[in-house]
Amino acid sequence: MQLVINPVQFDIILASDILSDQIGGLGLAPGGNIGQDTAIFEAAHGTAPDITGREGRQLDALLLAAAGMLEY
Repeated sequence: MQLVINPVQFDIILASDILSDQIGGLGLAPGGNIGQDTAIFEAAHGTAPDITGREGRQLDALLLAAAGMLEY
């Protein structure tokens, strides 16, 4: 509940798939790996080859990762 109420209180969050399920699944989960000099942003589900070419696949995670990159 604290993560929802005040997420900025956490510097690092180490979580399993349970957290991505709480926000709507991996289709909505962006990922960011931020170092001192470099940062990499991606959809948490990676390239999702199992859904390539399917209609209705979710691009939300990719767009949220891009937004995180631009904000960074």
